[in-house]
Amino acid sequence: PPSPDYIPRPEAPPSPDYIPGPEAPPLPDYILGPEYPEYLPPADDMIPAEEQPLPAAVSPTAESPGYITESEPEMEPEENDGDDEKFEGDSIDYLTSEGDNDANDDDDSPLP
Repeated sequence: PPSPDYIPRPEAPPSPDYIPGPEAPPLPDYILGPEYPEYLPPADDMIPAEEQPLPAAVSPTAESPGYITESEPEMEPEENDGDDEKFEGDSIDYLTSEGDNDANDDDDSPLP
């Protein structure tokens, strides 16, 4: 209940710049359906049963010079001496830094 001291008065007129909002959102004119049905292929043609490669005559790779359609590279037989690990003579040790402490890292800073 309003206060006993309340005196009803007329409301102030709205500002001339005031634009009232819509009472309810507008109804959508869009109806769900295919966007461009004349461009969509029939359902039978949309997804092939399984992917199939292009024939060699259609493939642009077949037209490139030096293309070999069937190739089996000749592999050199590996010597199997029973030891799968490389021996020490095959590796090279490179020097990486003087030490692991962070005190020497200041050498990379630019000079004043």
